[in-house]
Amino acid sequence: MELPLEKRLNTNYAPSDEELQEIPRILVEPQARLVRMNDEIGRVQETLDELKRQRDELVRLIDQYHALTSPIRRIPREIFQEIFIHCLPTDRPAVMSEREAPLLIGRVCSSWRSISQSTPELWTSVHVSIPSTALIASETSNVDHVDADCTDYVVASNCMAELRTAALQEWLQRSGSLPVDISFSQWEDWTRATPFNLNFTNEPHPVVDTILSVSRRWRKVTVAAHGPSVACLLRPHDLPLLETLDLRFQSVGELFFSEIPKSEYNIFRTPSLRRLSLSQSSGDCLDYPVNWVNLTDLAIEGDLWERLSLHQAVHLMSQCPQLIRCSLDIWRSEGPPIPYSPLTLFNLKCFSIFEGVDVTNMFCCLNLPALREVEYHTSFGPNPHQRSSLLTLLRKSNGSVQKLTTDPKWFAMEDLIECLYFIPDATTITLKPSRLGMGNGWSDPTVLDKELLYSFLPSATDTLCPKLKFLEITSPLNFSSQDLLGFILEKQTDDPSSISRLERIKIVFSHSRREDIMPHLTEFVQEGLDIQLIYAEPPEMATFSPSRGLPTAIWA
Repeated sequence: MELPLEKRLNTNYAPSDEELQEIPRILVEPQARLVRMNDEIGRVQETLDELKRQRDELVRLIDQYHALTSPIRRIPREIFQEIFIHCLPTDRPAVMSEREAPLLIGRVCSSWRSISQSTPELWTSVHVSIPSTALIASETSNVDHVDADCTDYVVASNCMAELRTAALQEWLQRSGSLPVDISFSQWEDWTRATPFNLNFTNEPHPVVDTILSVSRRWRKVTVAAHGPSVACLLRPHDLPLLETLDLRFQSVGELFFSEIPKSEYNIFRTPSLRRLSLSQSSGDCLDYPVNWVNLTDLAIEGDLWERLSLHQAVHLMSQCPQLIRCSLDIWRSEGPPIPYSPLTLFNLKCFSIFEGVDVTNMFCCLNLPALREVEYHTSFGPNPHQRSSLLTLLRKSNGSVQKLTTDPKWFAMEDLIECLYFIPDATTITLKPSRLGMGNGWSDPTVLDKELLYSFLPSATDTLCPKLKFLEITSPLNFSSQDLLGFILEKQTDDPSSISRLERIKIVFSHSRREDIMPHLTEFVQEGLDIQLIYAEPPEMATFSPSRGLPTAIWA
């Protein structure tokens, strides 16, 4: 049955006065039906909700019974412990973060938490990072009050330090009686120094006492802190397990550390010490009471304070006949170059040098029959009047070097090619930027181009490094993605008996991606080739607004 005015619905029709009075009477019956219908929907919805509730209870009950049959519930506790141990980082200490093991493991369930907390092996390494608490108002400051943000920062820093100290105590207790690896970092906030001064107390940080409490269990200690904290950590003498010591001195704290008598550096006297790393240290490191003859790993790095001289470097190596790995930053000379007596290090496999002065004479005196890895950086740019000192080292290696890391822009092109020629057995080449940005050479810096890249291929006149398997280039380059594609295709499809195929390649381009070459390399990726191609982010397009340039009203 058609209702009055039904044909007028959904139109622009304007009803008359009589029709306006009629509309409420027309809607009496439809509105009553709507009320009855809503009531019925509510009743049905209540029935549906009750059925859903009963369904959810049944599902939950069934799932709980199924959970009892899960194989993981029958795994022995010892297997869980072994799995958890393999969750720990292998290239650094564990950090106090619930986002990674071992703390993350305890967040899964009460059973895992119980297992993890009772497994001492999970708690034998830890990195403790302490924010600065030294930011206080200067007594000589011309401001009348301490900035509220600064005060809040100090309070927060102190609170964080207390929490970290308590957490470290509990962490080390869980390690039982096992040897421990501890990394301690106390950094200073230089960005907030104005109008305040950074005042340093002569007292060590409270967390140091906790670290000292387990000194007899130290196996590896890494410290980056200011003087008072470092001083306390240098004094222990009963360290039967200490094998690795890494000290990274901070410049401000160094002023304090330089006043500590070297006779109190008991930590260096540890007979078990095998690996020593010093960064930004003060004074002649040869004066430290180290049993140099026992060291297998030595790193002396830094360009501040009393830099390592060439003579000191040669003397250091002569005192360490058991060296396997050595990294030296040599920044100064003592007088004119002199020839050194021949020095043979039979076990040295990894040699890293930063050349702040010409080290050719040092390389001339060295005999390194076991040398396999070389990392070389220099502060001397390309110079047509002086060949690279690296040539001397590689020439004497008799082709034994298998891994080379350097920055090509500090070489003349002919020197770089000759260096590569001297390492025919190299399987790994890493070309990365040096810590110094610009060269001071006579010639333009060398940029890796297509011609040099293709020198590694069998089609080259004189193939360089035919055994190359791992190539990483993060230094500036001058070849396209298509050039790289051609290189990979030839390298991977040539006869493997004459040239090794790539296993991993990483290239960083300074421009955004213009074409995708990965689809052409799918076959090699499926065979195991690891390819990382990193492009610069494309510049953001400027957005245009029609109101741009609209003047601000001066008069309302």
